[in-house]
Amino acid sequence: MFDRFTEKSIKVVMLAQEEARRLGHNFVETEQLLLGLISEGEGIAVQVLKSMEVNLQQARIEVENKILEATIAELPASSQLVTDCNQLLPKIANFFNL
Repeated sequence: MFDRFTEKSIKVVMLAQEEARRLGHNFVETEQLLLGLISEGEGIAVQVLKSMEVNLQQARIEVENKILEATIAELPASSQLVTDCNQLLPKIANFFNL
């Protein structure tokens, strides 16, 4: 499957898979690929983001928050976890000054 990928692009995909697992998903979407690109840290995508003065750490936090928000939104509304997370997310956002 990866026969036409460069070593760096394979690394990014592998990092994206790790990010997906870390965030509780068994699939990779664009958000995880972005996290993989940021984690790899040296590719053209990172250079472009830096040239646009994107704070990579802040971008990582915001992407992770969006993934977590989407994951929470998919849980049953009656779940205590949803209630707990809804109370916790504003505190996390405040902590990171989002």
